Amino acid sequence: MSNFFLTMTPEQWEKLKASPQNFPIVDDYFPAQPEPGDILLVRQQLRHKPPEGAGIINLGECVIAWAEPVASNPHRYRLKVTFNMTPEQVKQRYGCRCTKLSSILCRYKEQEAEKERAKWERKRQILAHKAETAARYLGNKK
Repeated sequence: MSNFFLTMTPEQWEKLKASPQNFPIVDDYFPAQPEPGDILLVRQQLRHKPPEGAGIINLGECVIAWAEPVASNPHRYRLKVTFNMTPEQVKQRYGCRCTKLSSILCRYKEQEAEKERAKWERKRQILAHKAETAARYLGNKK
């Protein structure tokens, strides 16, 4: 299990904890891909560093239940977190579904779907052009 850090304001943290969803969603940049059961440590960075401290206030922690990479950025991840399960419970229930292979397969499926949409759009344009040509041809015959 790994620890990941997320910087938030206390208001954002309270809003996240009070979320009506079972698994609130968080997006942020992380150096490595989080896995189910990893700990997300939430903290606040102070603007003015106190003389005796590091300038960081720990707001709390939660457990990552699910993580997926955001397609547009390799180090940005969308996380679903939970406050009422332990890391062991999350690992037991959800396992480790987010691997590099699964993200590659997901990206491949998205690319294939995009190719399929492009193919059907080309066919639609060809049919529209043929219909327009036929309408013009039939209009000139009368």
